[in-house]
Amino acid sequence: MSALQLPVKRRFSWKTFLLLMALILPASYLVIPFSLTFQSISPEPGDWPVILLETLLNVAIYSALGGIGLLLASRVGLGLPFIEGWLEKGPVKGKIGATLILAVLVGVVASLIILATDAWVFKPLLSAEMETMGITIAEEIKPAPWQGFLASFHGGIVEEVLLRLFVMTLLSWLGWLVFKDEEGRPKASVIWVAIALAAVLFGLAHLPATRVIGLPMSVLVISSTIVLNGIGGVAFGWLYWKHGLESAMIAHFSADIVLHVVTPLVATILV
Repeated sequence: MSALQLPVKRRFSWKTFLLLMALILPASYLVIPFSLTFQSISPEPGDWPVILLETLLNVAIYSALGGIGLLLASRVGLGLPFIEGWLEKGPVKGKIGATLILAVLVGVVASLIILATDAWVFKPLLSAEMETMGITIAEEIKPAPWQGFLASFHGGIVEEVLLRLFVMTLLSWLGWLVFKDEEGRPKASVIWVAIALAAVLFGLAHLPATRVIGLPMSVLVISSTIVLNGIGGVAFGWLYWKHGLESAMIAHFSADIVLHVVTPLVATILV
């Protein structure tokens, strides 16, 4: 059994679930400096207990959704092939090194496509629209590269658990109830619909960030947010399907490193 082809209707892995919880916990806290800077929030000392408790509540919610995703994934042949094989002492025949390289390449390429599409397509259109509407956007507050580095763990772990392991798996499972292939797995068309819908939701989830920087919720703004984030969402969804959630996590982390660490550093050097 290849590590990239998990069996259908296998046993739920509690060990994998506990490991995911152990990853979600620190990742949820590491993103706090990035989020506070992006939102221009400077907490008072008395605010920190509330922030830390709210984050812990989020950890509980993310973990519960991840558990549901794992349960459904074990029904439709999705999941974390390398981690599950390692923790359950099962066969792991997939090429871990090759999968790692592929995931990093997909993440980097996706980030470059996002940057190019934003710079050459959406930024000129948005600038023209803002000028027509007479709206002046304040200079975007950009978190420091070290904050972007810490936040990349949140993107790679928490966002992949939510969008791929939970949402994409749930949609695949719902489709699988009606459309199965000869092996009892969801048909490829079902998976592609799940990938696309999860990618759209991934983009919609970033709309609050556009409001923070003062952009109006116009059709162009919404479209650009969905498309730019959807590029990564489709790439990460394909990796999850074909190579397991670990590859999607690594790709997402790699893309965020380019977007939130390398790009700000390069911009600083060029200024």
